[in-house]
Amino acid sequence: MKSIDALAGWGARGAHSLDELAELFAPRFCAACRSYGEPMRGRRALCLRCSRLLNIATLNLVMTELTYAPCPVASSGEYEYELAHCLLSFKNAARTDLVSYLSSALARSLVFLCQELGLAQIAGKGASVYLVPIPSSRQSVRRRGFAPASEITRAANKLLPSTYPGVSFTVLEALRPLYAGEGTEVLTGRVKGSQKQLGQQARYWRMQGSLGVRQPALSWAGRYLDLSGRVCIICDDVATTGASIAEAYRVLSEAGACVVGAAAVARVQRRSELPSSRIIS
Repeated sequence: MKSIDALAGWGARGAHSLDELAELFAPRFCAACRSYGEPMRGRRALCLRCSRLLNIATLNLVMTELTYAPCPVASSGEYEYELAHCLLSFKNAARTDLVSYLSSALARSLVFLCQELGLAQIAGKGASVYLVPIPSSRQSVRRRGFAPASEITRAANKLLPSTYPGVSFTVLEALRPLYAGEGTEVLTGRVKGSQKQLGQQARYWRMQGSLGVRQPALSWAGRYLDLSGRVCIICDDVATTGASIAEAYRVLSEAGACVVGAAAVARVQRRSELPSSRIIS
């Protein structure tokens, strides 16, 4: 028994030494506060303090009133502090180890939306609900290597059956970005600048005619995506003015889908309501 205990002790010390060596050459940084070393020992994406603050921040579930959104929008927290830092790190620094945190927040928003709408009573027990993420542009996917809304939605979908029984959720990549010459008048080229630097009206006009229905493989052989009568919920990472949600709602509705609402991880307050010290770009 003593020899076994000694071997176990040596193994633990060896693992600790390897962990110390890894921290020396490739330290793990907290995605929110950028701390490293002792606060990140045994952690992956966030230190213990930021993890707790993020969990608290994403419990602030509300139905958000957006300027252009034509349907109810649920969100789990305000786009500020730890939640804003985590979303920015996930999207711009490829911190995919944050997916579990952000998908949990989106799952809360989806459950909250379904409860507020009484979806189980409206659609019936065992109804199928399709989660449609807002697509990213090809340039964004090429730069990041992934589509943020799609990644979070797929991860959130795995959490829903146990938290909201009676409804079957399925992720449906039904939308794609359109470009000039595809049969739809695209207005994005008329508005210059990045999306986050634009005002409310500019965001709205930039999104008009920018999305279309994604066609499946072998569409040239007559296959097409039939959305008629499908109950859909639009999913996004951040809800700002509702311009992207409005465009997705238009495309899905014209294709025959029944869009009951939208869900997002975070919401952005109106700039007039947001103190300058809380704006995170």
